[in-house]
Amino acid sequence: TPVATFRGYAEMLWSGALTHQQVKDIYRGASGNATNCGAVRLLTMGSPSVAPGTPTLALPNAFGFGFGLLQADLVDEFLLYFFTVATHGYTQGTWTSPASANLADRDQAPDAFSAAAVTVAPVNLKWLLVFDEPVTMTLWIGKAVPREWLSPGGAPVVVTGATTRYGRVGFTLHTAVDGAGYRIVANVTLPVSVTASSPKGGLRLRLRAPTAYAGGLSKVVVGGEVWSSVNAAEETIDFAAADLTSDRVLHGLPMIVASFIPPAANMEAGEPHTLAHSQ
Repeated sequence: TPVATFRGYAEMLWSGALTHQQVKDIYRGASGNATNCGAVRLLTMGSPSVAPGTPTLALPNAFGFGFGLLQADLVDEFLLYFFTVATHGYTQGTWTSPASANLADRDQAPDAFSAAAVTVAPVNLKWLLVFDEPVTMTLWIGKAVPREWLSPGGAPVVVTGATTRYGRVGFTLHTAVDGAGYRIVANVTLPVSVTASSPKGGLRLRLRAPTAYAGGLSKVVVGGEVWSSVNAAEETIDFAAADLTSDRVLHGLPMIVASFIPPAANMEAGEPHTLAHSQ
């Protein structure tokens, strides 16, 4: 029997219990790319539809969709979903949102107002900025920040008082380009209580540099100390639970400087373009 709605899949993604491969398989099937197994197209512009093959967004019924995509680290797919919903699922300039809206026919009146749908964009925005991984117990900072937000000379990304299971956190990301190249200066603020109850999976700060510098993370300094727990391929600066000491939380995390070299420049110099000390 063909699946008539994406809601069940969204609830499975929301559970946090699926593997990375399972999430990828669901996404591929719902995109209409697995017809050999009887799957039907349930996604329009990367966002769940109200019924197979229709261009009408189903907003509140797919609440857990973004969570599952982020947990599986499918960042591009998550951002497509987020911006589709934020652009086409709301009355622009407001938080007013219907239960569904037709993407193909903008003259068609949307469904009735939905209080549940109103929460979709702001909650997913919070997740792309600050994300609690439920299985590895990792606290992510900036996991899915759009690359354009970190363009050289752009406005800083600023987050204050974001809720997590470890207390309220904040961060600021500034970008700069000068004679030293492209840099991101990060200030990560954690509650002092995190030193007594650290995330078991540690803290991961992701810096999604513009495409020209993606994968080119070459040096990281934390509180004046060169930091080696870096994964350039995954664009992360990693801190194990044991690394989150009082001194580092108070004086190190607020002073992170990450330097980037375009991967092409590294390849021309005959050097690897990844600084990989993944944990």
